[in-house]
Amino acid sequence: MKFLKYFLIGLTALIVLCLSAGIFLPTEMTLSRTIVVIAPQDKIFDLINDLEKAQLWSPWRSQDPDMKITFGEKKAGLGAVYHWESETLEAGSMTITKSLPFSEIQAHLDFGEMGQAESGFYLKPDGKGGVAVTWDYRGKAESYFDRYFGLVIDALLGPDYEKGLSKLKAVAEE
Repeated sequence: MKFLKYFLIGLTALIVLCLSAGIFLPTEMTLSRTIVVIAPQDKIFDLINDLEKAQLWSPWRSQDPDMKITFGEKKAGLGAVYHWESETLEAGSMTITKSLPFSEIQAHLDFGEMGQAESGFYLKPDGKGGVAVTWDYRGKAESYFDRYFGLVIDALLGPDYEKGLSKLKAVAEE
């Protein structure tokens, strides 16, 4: 009986400690991956900036080939938008909010009830004949428990970003 009492006190203390730790977790969630692509910078830029062409290397298209995609009036550049619906992945939309030719693309991501985030692509010559392409993700914890999601975002999304960049490299280098 004494053991059970101490066990319950210890378990309660552990739960309170874990929940309290959330106060100290960051409210920002970030992720970044980079790959070097041996292709003309303008070609790489076009494969990212044109949302229809981006489907060629999107890591999520292979996860749900039946994903329904709808493009806005603009398919490339500032203001271009597409929406997706999926049985296996969350629905959402992506809008290009900044498009600096051959160097940077910024996008706003809207995942509906799951929240919103920003994503960016940065292209820089690597000085060795290739182009370093960096893809990042920036989100804010919209609730207390979202802060815990920030602890695992790299493990959850990192492999998708790596897969997407590898596919982008393969398509650009064809």
